[in-house]
Amino acid sequence: MSTTPPLATARTATPYSINDLHDLNMVLNIHGSLVRLEEKVHVLEITTKSNSENINTLTKTAYAIPYLEREYAQTKKDLNDLGGRHNKELHDLALKLEKGLNELGKRLGQDITNLKDGDISELKGLAHTVRSVIAFLVALAAGGGLVYVVQHFWPR
Repeated sequence: MSTTPPLATARTATPYSINDLHDLNMVLNIHGSLVRLEEKVHVLEITTKSNSENINTLTKTAYAIPYLEREYAQTKKDLNDLGGRHNKELHDLALKLEKGLNELGKRLGQDITNLKDGDISELKGLAHTVRSVIAFLVALAAGGGLVYVVQHFWPR
């Protein structure tokens, strides 16, 4: 049996029949649909891969949110506790500083009072000595010592 198509006749002017052409057209349509379907499947594969990556990222994020919330709450609690301790330490330090300054002020006041009292008593002692020396000089002068001093030491 021969596989060559029959020769065309004047009536048909083609070696193929209408049914053959119709079948060929259907095959070409099916082939075109399959090519478009392959392209769409390829696009769907890419989109599916991208969506899968996004879903994985979202899943990991959603899975991490409760842990992050717990960590946030714990960190907030720790910072609040630290702030409370810090405030207490600052308050205690301020009290110690105030107490120390008050004691220093009292000591300085006492030292100033002691210096005043000491200086006054020294001045009183000096005044007493000066009065004694003046009284001695007056007594010396009254007793003739002045005549001696004038005769020997007075410039002529």
